[in-house]
Amino acid sequence: MWERIVQGLAWDTMKVLVRKAIETLKHKGVAPASEDQKVTQKEATELGFAWTNYLNGKKQYHLFLGLKKVYVRETKRKPEVSRERKSNFSK
Repeated sequence: MWERIVQGLAWDTMKVLVRKAIETLKHKGVAPASEDQKVTQKEATELGFAWTNYLNGKKQYHLFLGLKKVYVRETKRKPEVSRERKSNFSK
């Protein structure tokens, strides 16, 4: 049990460090900003129990009856906006 707790804490620490590094790179202008995507996450709680019917080793039917949380993550691209850069040397 302790191994999983330590592993989870190590994973969360790495995520925080990587996000901080990416934000630092974006702030310094080295990494591009990811403004072209929008990520939404929805969650729902389901109540029931699970029952699965197999035929010849293949799943034929699955019924869930219990309590669980379901997460749906959607990534959408924002519409393209023409960005023209003007040069200081243009006539």
